[in-house]
Amino acid sequence: MNSQAEKEMRLINKRNFIRIGASVTIGAYILPKLILKFKELNSENTVEVIEDNTAKIEELILRDQLDLALVEGETTSPNLIRKSFMEDELVLICGASHRFAAMTSVNPHELETEPFIVREKESGTRKKFEEVMAEKELSWHASWTCNNVDSIKMAVAAGLGVSVISKFAVINEVCSGQLCNKEIDGLHFNRHYKMIYHKDKYLSPAMQRFIKLCDA
Repeated sequence: MNSQAEKEMRLINKRNFIRIGASVTIGAYILPKLILKFKELNSENTVEVIEDNTAKIEELILRDQLDLALVEGETTSPNLIRKSFMEDELVLICGASHRFAAMTSVNPHELETEPFIVREKESGTRKKFEEVMAEKELSWHASWTCNNVDSIKMAVAAGLGVSVISKFAVINEVCSGQLCNKEIDGLHFNRHYKMIYHKDKYLSPAMQRFIKLCDA
């Protein structure tokens, strides 16, 4: 292959390659379906995914190690474009034998006496939970800190504490009765997932197609 033809092939491969980042909840419960749909529509594209908390994903975007990302938490850099793409709600979960399971709803002050199983401090889920609890002047204490959702669900199901995590993460466990999802009187943890990319990023055709899919 001559040098010009090789150069053109590399450019074609680059245009068809997209690096997507995702924070943990999105990576586990939202992104797989999006990637599957994207590849069904764009079989010529190669996708690489990196999953981490929002702060780490932001760093990778700024270092041009990711093309775009879908995140739960807030980002801080003025060099990022941010677009909302999906609504989410964090819900209170407890084990089937927990005292909350028999309640129609939970008084917010009941939360102050419970051990919480929570995500790490850099997590968007953790930050939203802390923000709302602080707004309502509610105290809480962490008995267990995890960097993944599955560990939280297993610990809560075992009766080791309660948690507040994305509704998308517990659909199957609530349906099976392994976990209970309880309303909290007057307390809501609503948020928007966001798509982010660098403001100076060239939006390749592959990136544009993925952005359009997320907007659909």
